[in-house]
Amino acid sequence: MVLPLLLLGCNSQEARFASSSLTGKPLAWVAAAQSALDRGDYLTGLAYTDSALTLIPNRPEPHFLTGRLHAELNAYAHAEQAYMRTAGIDDDYPGLWLNRGNVAFAQQHYQQALDMYRRESLAEARVSHAFGGALEAMGKVDSARVAYEDAMAMDPEYAPAAFSLSQLLGSIGEMDAARSAARRAMALGPPRSAYVLQAARLETQAGDPEKSLELLKPLVAAEPWNYSAIFALGQAFRLSDREQEARRALERADSVRAEVSVAEKLELAVRDVPSAVGFARYGDALRRLGRVPEATDAYQRAVALDPDLIPLQVNLAALYLQTGRDREGVARLQALVQRHPEAVEGWINLALYAGRQRDLATTRKYLMRAAAIAPEHPMVLRLQSSLPPEAGAP
Repeated sequence: MVLPLLLLGCNSQEARFASSSLTGKPLAWVAAAQSALDRGDYLTGLAYTDSALTLIPNRPEPHFLTGRLHAELNAYAHAEQAYMRTAGIDDDYPGLWLNRGNVAFAQQHYQQALDMYRRESLAEARVSHAFGGALEAMGKVDSARVAYEDAMAMDPEYAPAAFSLSQLLGSIGEMDAARSAARRAMALGPPRSAYVLQAARLETQAGDPEKSLELLKPLVAAEPWNYSAIFALGQAFRLSDREQEARRALERADSVRAEVSVAEKLELAVRDVPSAVGFARYGDALRRLGRVPEATDAYQRAVALDPDLIPLQVNLAALYLQTGRDREGVARLQALVQRHPEAVEGWINLALYAGRQRDLATTRKYLMRAAAIAPEHPMVLRLQSSLPPEAGAP
């Protein structure tokens, strides 16, 4: 992907690194890795943990964060290896067994997840919540409900437990209690579309479509690809006897559903069999839908699975630049062309970026490198024709 010429935070159920004794450069690398994890820049985070491991290979912190980062990239085997190295240093490291359980849960190994959660302290809200999720996945609804309620009792501000409880209660027909839990989750925030959609659906089912419309209209405006929200909006309009608006919303939901179905199929495929090409295709589908942050996340996973595939590196860097992460995008492109000077798309994107910064000298420098490799490349020719002549040129 070449940029146009004019151009799934740290999860609250995961554990952050814990250290009271790191200082100096090791602390700086580990803290930088945590910061990268929090903002979703997983590949940069791994670079930081690699740096930390050269200095403190016998400390648990960089191994633990390496596991967290690999887990976010769906590289579960690598995550488990990192967690095992953490356990070899400190078997009781805070969050270790919660995160190992989450890796097992992600692979649908629910009993194994339960066993690992038990090794963590079930007196923590996030652990009790995770425990409940595994129980619910195994069909143990009553026990899952108790675990969610325990989590809420331990931490009344823990929104994920309230949301999970709302979903569970709704599934067993306890609608008033489900509605109350949904409102609680939404009030605790931060705002999440899933929380809003759950609350809105329950308001519609309770016979209060106006309240549902109040919740759904801003959500649909913010996420025009969210066909579930658009469909729920249509249902709320219909219950309000606003048939014309209901019909328009439901027709729009059908149209969006057809567009989104391609991305959903690709998402299911990479869940079953993760691959670099699969994640890249999924990322491209998300980008076409305008879901650029999610597309960037998918491309990070693709690059993690095949870091030597040049087009993936270029596409990820271009997405960084599209989303305002200029420093990361340029750094990735510069690293790419240093390793692979033949990567014409890397030089072209660097030239495009320099051009947007009105740095014509740097633009020409990068463009010369691209032209030396592929003088007939359409974007090279287009850029050459768009640049003003150099001062003193005939």
